[in-house]
Amino acid sequence: MIEILNPQFMIRYILCLPFVLVSLFVNAQHTVPAKPGENFITLTGDRFKNEKIILTPHATGYNNLWFDNGKDKFTDIDLIGKYDGRSVDFQLRFPGKDSTYIIENNRTSTGSQQNDNNCLFLMNDKDTYGDGMGADPGSLKVIVTRYDKVGGLIEGSIDGILNTGARNNSVLKISGKFSVIRDKDKKAF
Repeated sequence: MIEILNPQFMIRYILCLPFVLVSLFVNAQHTVPAKPGENFITLTGDRFKNEKIILTPHATGYNNLWFDNGKDKFTDIDLIGKYDGRSVDFQLRFPGKDSTYIIENNRTSTGSQQNDNNCLFLMNDKDTYGDGMGADPGSLKVIVTRYDKVGGLIEGSIDGILNTGARNNSVLKISGKFSVIRDKDKKAF
């Protein structure tokens, strides 16, 4: 049995203690990177019949950024995917914090946007057809359930309607979830 007051044991213990403390400190400083969940939208209306589209964060451009535009700050999430051989782009913009937001058609009669809250759905044409689609918000409820610091997650859900067609005369029901890593803050240009 080792005697606790044994001088050799105490010397080994004292010599090893700094290594153990440094190791614990380094492990405590190393944070596990955030891992986002699934991103998707489900569409019903027009050509869609309860169609689920899996999305991923856009690799380039303005994905998951926090912008400072004058006095207002907002988050811009840009997600892309595929549907029926076409590329899909879904963009969502809202103030940067966890809360519930209602995004409605906020364009003036001349087409300019009245505020930064917005949602946009774009689907490209097939190569041989002119059947692409664009949709603007009708009334969309965005619930942001998690809004971490930079490097953490931004998560939430969406539910509502988008307006499509040449005169926004068709309704497209949309629901879904988003989970993205928050990028560094940047100034809008």
